[in-house]
Amino acid sequence: MTCACPGNAPPCRDGSPLPRSAGGLETSARQPPPSRCTETGKPGPGRPPGSKNNGPHSATTSAADIHAELVGFAAALIVLLLIFGSVLGAVLPLATALVSVLAGISILGIVAAGITFGTSSPTLAAMIGIGVGIDYAVFLTTRFRQQMINGAVPAEAAGFCVTTSGRAVLLAGSTVAVALLGLYACGITYVGLLGLAAVFGVITAAAGAVTLVPACLGLAGASTSTRPGGPRSPRQAQQATAGTATPR
Repeated sequence: MTCACPGNAPPCRDGSPLPRSAGGLETSARQPPPSRCTETGKPGPGRPPGSKNNGPHSATTSAADIHAELVGFAAALIVLLLIFGSVLGAVLPLATALVSVLAGISILGIVAAGITFGTSSPTLAAMIGIGVGIDYAVFLTTRFRQQMINGAVPAEAAGFCVTTSGRAVLLAGSTVAVALLGLYACGITYVGLLGLAAVFGVITAAAGAVTLVPACLGLAGASTSTRPGGPRSPRQAQQATAGTATPR
């Protein structure tokens, strides 16, 4: 049933006439609220800038982040190969750092169920965690190789790394974590949450450096050196030379 509209006023959707103002002009019908997301998946006028975006733009950003991380891994692998001269010695710091960062991102996902982080928080945590994880692992690997050169067995060399360099790694990780939490001092909650997200990557990287790295080094043993037989101390080299010398 439609009601009669006064004059030539067009009827509304439900059949009722459009309301008129005091001067006789027709007022426009109330429009629905603006969408919080456009068809392309980008934030609309009413969408918060920090909300999650699942459109093509978000997929392109994730692909670019993955590509950048792969390039960083390749560059780090080349540098470590030049430093250690061994494939295993170069891959071990990268592998342990990656495992530690994956654990940190998993913990971040659990914490995100109660705290709202920005969409770039996992990327930032991964980048900082991988950086410090490689740094700590290289530090321990260098000390391990030096102990092997001095004639220590792999198990003793790994234990020596934990008792000496491991303390320095924990101290460095704690310092970085406190510095990242200091981002809350700027008064911007979003920036403070980014620092909190990065803390998870740093903590897991330091924990993996003092647990996973020594275990892998003890298993690898002399394979982390450039020489197939492993490094030797100067005394061992002299004994080997004296043993192979031909008596006159």
